[in-house]
Amino acid sequence: MKYKNAFKTQEGKEEVLKQYDMLLEAPTIPHERFYVNTCHGSTFCRLTMRYSYLMEKKI
Repeated sequence: MKYKNAFKTQEGKEEVLKQYDMLLEAPTIPHERFYVNTCHGSTFCRLTMRYSYLMEKKI
């Protein structure tokens, strides 16, 4: 399977990721960071507390 790059430039990628990180670091969005091992290697994940709360309560 051939993968396409989601960003036109490296600068564009860095700006999008910077904005994404700033949004997630806001105190109104608690989250946890972790890696998941998959058959394709280790994958970085961010899980919002709202989602983890729902999973914990099995809602």
